[in-house]
Amino acid sequence: MYTDRLVSRSSWLLLLFVFGVVTSACGEGSSTSSSGTGGDATTSGTAGGGATNSGSSGSSTNNSTGGAASGTGGTGAGGNVGGGGSPECPPDQKPCGGTCVPTNDPKFGCADPMCTPCGNEHSTSACEAGACSVVDCEAEWSDCDGNGQNGCEANLPADPNNCDTCGNTCSAPNGTPGCEAGVCTLSSCDNSWSDCNGELNDGCEIQSGIDPANCGSCGVKCGAGETCQGGVCGVFCDPGKGNCDGNAPNGCETTLGTQSDCAFCGDSCDLANATGMCQGGACAIVMCQGGFANCDANPANGCETSLSTASNCGACGVGCGLGENCIAGQCAAPNPCAILPEVCNGLDDNCDGQVDENLTEPCSTACGSGVIACTAGKWGACSAPQPTAEVCGNTIDDDCDGNTDDVALVNGQMKTCASGCGNTSGTLGVSIGNVTDLTTVATPLNVTGTVTGAIDSWYLEWAPDGETAYTLLQSGTGNVISGALGALDPTLIENGIIHLRLRAVGCNSAVVQDVRDVKIAGENKVGNVIVTYEDMKIEVVGVAVQVLRMYDSRKRALKKEFGQEWSLSLGTKVNVSRNIPVGQSWTLTCPPIFGQPTQTEIKGHDIEVRLNEHELYRFKPVISNITYAFQGACQGYVTFQQTGGRPGQSCNR
Repeated sequence: MYTDRLVSRSSWLLLLFVFGVVTSACGEGSSTSSSGTGGDATTSGTAGGGATNSGSSGSSTNNSTGGAASGTGGTGAGGNVGGGGSPECPPDQKPCGGTCVPTNDPKFGCADPMCTPCGNEHSTSACEAGACSVVDCEAEWSDCDGNGQNGCEANLPADPNNCDTCGNTCSAPNGTPGCEAGVCTLSSCDNSWSDCNGELNDGCEIQSGIDPANCGSCGVKCGAGETCQGGVCGVFCDPGKGNCDGNAPNGCETTLGTQSDCAFCGDSCDLANATGMCQGGACAIVMCQGGFANCDANPANGCETSLSTASNCGACGVGCGLGENCIAGQCAAPNPCAILPEVCNGLDDNCDGQVDENLTEPCSTACGSGVIACTAGKWGACSAPQPTAEVCGNTIDDDCDGNTDDVALVNGQMKTCASGCGNTSGTLGVSIGNVTDLTTVATPLNVTGTVTGAIDSWYLEWAPDGETAYTLLQSGTGNVISGALGALDPTLIENGIIHLRLRAVGCNSAVVQDVRDVKIAGENKVGNVIVTYEDMKIEVVGVAVQVLRMYDSRKRALKKEFGQEWSLSLGTKVNVSRNIPVGQSWTLTCPPIFGQPTQTEIKGHDIEVRLNEHELYRFKPVISNITYAFQGACQGYVTFQQTGGRPGQSCNR
């Protein structure tokens, strides 16, 4: 009966338990078992002792044997099962979580020893050749990466990398793409960029952080004379200059560092109870009025402290004792009826029924003597002449230093009147002498010209067409009469049309300039460095689009995407330069209706289209077919005629 029960259970573990055999499946361990003591003919045997086992890993099962045949068999408790090991599994199974599971079950990753389930909640998975595979996907989901382990990972209506179909990747330059209902969208724009045309293919095409036509957001235009910085329109001045009249078209018209506009517009150095002067861009105290002091060492509020108070009696921080008053700068006990000298404190010190009567004190400055009078307990202004900033050429010692027309503040800098801006007469004028409009320069040229009048400084400089930043060639401070101004070296400049400018700043901050349009030509570019890197090449609808990063040492005035003299372009870049816009420097005269309209070209026009260093085309616009548009107005057509470069047909607009 005992044997039948063991056989019917078909358990080798129970069989080992009955006979007290110890087995270690996996790992190292030890166990000890004891059997019961057999009883005699009339006494049942003693129960067998339980097994003792130990081990770092592995499992063991043991049992005790029964008593002797003469007594009732003893019973003993079974031993423990060792922990920490994995069971040995049949060939078609693997251990997962301490249990043997089938290797072809996708819930346990097929043959993957990590037991990670196949697929996800959007897929139906199966095992094929010991690997996870996708049987079916939920609607709107797809297995785009072909990885059966992660199942149907792509949500086609919302995945910008697989929008509507696998591999359809959405893109948005200067922005973050999105996918909505299987259609590529623009999710957001990068900082300082905006999508103003609503087209996805060019993404966020407007750099609204600096675009004056779309400053901060689409359609926000800056006013005349304003620029856009950080998405805000305004007039942004260089150090030492200010837009004090609030008029944007005339820019930063005010030079700071003066008595009325010292550190900023409206920063007046008219300080309280003091004589102030602007020095080094900050108001400073020259002297305090009598009875006042600058006790807080802050020149901005002048001499703010009265020296006739109990806490500052005669000097900063000198306090009077309990019951004392400050009288004439001295601490004394109060005596209203005493005959004391009247002082400027708003009290009837001498008990004559009048307050602060006939109180004056002498005062002086470097320019002369005067007096100050007391009114309502406060000293007024000194009547002595006050020193002012020296002015060149007026034969007056304005700053009262004993010298007439010596050193003056001119355009924010101290100048010696005998030189620099000492010439305060004559009309300010400049003229470039040996360069005319549309002159071709292929070899180094010494530029000559004239600078006359009350000159503070003059500058010879150039800029490429379309750029506002000029590169300095030479500068000076004196008058030049048909003399050398500086050298224009075309070997250091990229070929094309540039603007050569002679600019002079007068002693009164007036500015005059003479600009000539110059054609830079020639192949003598010794010592220049031109390097092009192809950062990316993308096939777009069968067309290869290149992203090029270029360095050109001739573009010294250029500072763009990657720093000084670096630029970024897509494929081959075509440079178009012109001396003046086509619509400018023309005059159309429309006489009465039966008269003949006429045209006058005030200044010659020249347009250059350059494909590379060797291939270029030159055109000039011509107005023809001038007819009446309506009463008092006429119109014409502009034709572009080729004037140089590779022969070709004319270009018409």
